[in-house]
Amino acid sequence: MKFKQFGRKAWTALMLSAVLVIVAGCQALGGLDLNGMLKQAMKVTSMEGKESFEVQLLFRDDLGVGLGAEDMAMLALLSNIKLELNDIRMKDAENMSLKGNLALGDKDMDFKVVAEEERVRIELEGAKRAFYLDLADLGLQEWEDAEAYELDEEAEASLIERGNELLDYIGNYAIDNLPNPSKLSVAPAQTEVNGETLQTMRVQAEIGGDEVLPLVHAYLDALIADEEGLTELVTAVITLFSEETDIWEAAGVPDPFESSLTEQSQEEFIQEGVTEILGLLGELQTELRTAQAEEPESFDVLLNENSYFKTEIYVDSKLDIRKKSSEIVFKPSFPEDDEYWYDFPLEGFVIRTSGEQWNVNGEVTPERLVTARTDLSLDKLFEMESYELVRLFDEDTLMNDLLRQMGFALQTVELYPEFDPNPPILTPDGITLIPLRDTTEALGAQLAYLADTNTYDVYDPATGTYLKFRKGSNRVTVNDVDTNWSYPATIIGGTMYVPARNYIEALGGTLYWDTFYFAEDEKYLVLEREL
Repeated sequence: MKFKQFGRKAWTALMLSAVLVIVAGCQALGGLDLNGMLKQAMKVTSMEGKESFEVQLLFRDDLGVGLGAEDMAMLALLSNIKLELNDIRMKDAENMSLKGNLALGDKDMDFKVVAEEERVRIELEGAKRAFYLDLADLGLQEWEDAEAYELDEEAEASLIERGNELLDYIGNYAIDNLPNPSKLSVAPAQTEVNGETLQTMRVQAEIGGDEVLPLVHAYLDALIADEEGLTELVTAVITLFSEETDIWEAAGVPDPFESSLTEQSQEEFIQEGVTEILGLLGELQTELRTAQAEEPESFDVLLNENSYFKTEIYVDSKLDIRKKSSEIVFKPSFPEDDEYWYDFPLEGFVIRTSGEQWNVNGEVTPERLVTARTDLSLDKLFEMESYELVRLFDEDTLMNDLLRQMGFALQTVELYPEFDPNPPILTPDGITLIPLRDTTEALGAQLAYLADTNTYDVYDPATGTYLKFRKGSNRVTVNDVDTNWSYPATIIGGTMYVPARNYIEALGGTLYWDTFYFAEDEKYLVLEREL
């Protein structure tokens, strides 16, 4: 059996609907309004708490066969990723602080993030400087005068109020129609949150991989059948925002409803929107069912009894989620004789999350954002060479290792005899010459010609190396030490050339000739160095 690709819309229906089902949408059970719980979760604007997120990649047992040491080291880092947020203080969406730890494999790193309005400061363990971002300087807004389009307090408050009203309508349609999983229970339970013992309702749910498709179909069918609920939602969107013309004026953008509502009545506009959405939902349902009928074995591969989702949620009397944990296991059952997946390195993955929150929608005071003169701005970060970024972190730290594994400390220069305007040249004596200026600049070094001494001076900031060349001479000064190179610095076609091996070894690198995979008789020169 060969695993075939699904259509785009079938994947869309499968993934989006499955996510909504897995989130745990259910009807009232055991005296707890589960749908009300989900709606309440959508309205959390401030809180204190802690969260953890872990991803474990399940590699095949024979994965290491044929892999080098560097590849295995990278896999070791990525095999288990755990993010812990130990001190979350969220005042609102733009003002918060958090402290946490990121672990990759057997290495970990503490960090702290503080956000105030459009400013963010990040401290990473092992970093010699903190990172400072001013989001207003990123140029995300292309308006000439952004201040002219800022909402005043009254318009902003009105927009937030309309948004909260809209959440209720979205919840009524999108959440109320979610089906119950077969394994679902609700019972009173005590639990501890932030050192306080709470009386809560404990919700436990489990969905097997082979249950996902029936739930997806049930959910899509419910959405399609609930034309009245969808009409209420579309009506709410149009009513809430079409009548607030001052919001659009304050924002400096055209009213998106004005032209449509002048061409047709509001009732016609609403019905047109409902018809289009129902048509899309029906199309997704049809394409998913068609894909199942044509390739049932493909769905069986992905969604089987080896995969599952489990969750445990503790809800207080206000329907606020106070504590939660979940586990997702995804293990496709690929046939051993399937050529498409024969070399696929993963057997699946596991995702685990947990967390608790308190002071929900209360007064929260995050840490203040305090900058330092040594903070590294985004502009300066982008100007840095890749090896400079690696050197921002102490050796044997998580970020230093990760950046090195990703190749940030490796510099590679490729010179092509057939294509470069200043190609590498092989002398009759077998000595390879390279263009001095092109190579120097490619390595991030600096080249200057000093007329008073008639020398070409190279300074390499990565290694702190100084080189001095004289045209026609094989005598080169390396950090004030005179040495003889294998070939004199020579002008060829108006370009200064120097011996490749001497040059790259003086700057701490190596070289070799490589071949094209599509033309093994053609070679190109590779200069490399690890910084």
